[in-house]
Amino acid sequence: MNKKFVVSVASVASVASVAVVAVVLVMSISFQNQLETMNDRIMLDYCKEERNMVLDPECAKWIDTKKPEIEQRMQEEREMIEEIMFGTEEEQEAIRAAEREEEERIRTQPFSYGSPALGSDSALITIIEFGDYQCEACYHWFHNARDTLIDNYIETGKAKLIFVDLPFLGRDSPVAAQASYCAEDQGKYWEYHTILYTFQDGPPDSGWADRDRLNSFAFSLDMNIDEFNECMDSSKYKMRVKANYDEAVKNGAQATPTFIIISQDGITEKFTGAQPYSVFSTIIESML
Repeated sequence: MNKKFVVSVASVASVASVAVVAVVLVMSISFQNQLETMNDRIMLDYCKEERNMVLDPECAKWIDTKKPEIEQRMQEEREMIEEIMFGTEEEQEAIRAAEREEEERIRTQPFSYGSPALGSDSALITIIEFGDYQCEACYHWFHNARDTLIDNYIETGKAKLIFVDLPFLGRDSPVAAQASYCAEDQGKYWEYHTILYTFQDGPPDSGWADRDRLNSFAFSLDMNIDEFNECMDSSKYKMRVKANYDEAVKNGAQATPTFIIISQDGITEKFTGAQPYSVFSTIIESML
């Protein structure tokens, strides 16, 4: 091959258009393994050098003859990577179908992505609490009014309570919410919910609800830690928490805690803050 040639501006421009393809070609191990002739291997070694790749028209010509093979190989590799990352087309369609089903569920069954109901499903009154596990006011309501409400209305079958996440106070808030649903997988949602509000200690993102503490809470409840970690690592309930956040916003919740009390015939009362038990009792009694 004659390396003594004069390169004009035009010739440099002509080979520049294939430079990107050339880089992919010469750096691709999978493609190198496809080379079948000694001449191809010689050309590959020569054209690997950046100066030759850009300046030698013979490299551009050789690369141009290999373009169909390059493109086919690249397409095969893209398909292989997509299948590894996203699954087969059938698996992707199954995921899309599940997403459509979830969207329909959110539309037709409000609050269905919140907590499991605490209390009887046949209770005449539904109490919705929009809360954040890092919310100080939620903590105070939990420790001052909630137990009496449960004793007088939840345990007696008159009302049921559903917690809907509104995790906006810090980066640990949505993760703690996800952890509560990973606990639900092991039948311990309300136990985990309780332990989060029992051990809230400090302002948002101060470390009391970081991943290590969430794991320790699961351990203290005798949960299967491997299953819990697998659930958390996969972000299994990320979209469920997001759906709850969207539902809270849709219902006008702008602070935590916010409560909506719903009667059997659809009458609603909404209020915000760590209200005392008497506020709940007055509203519930008027609806019974």
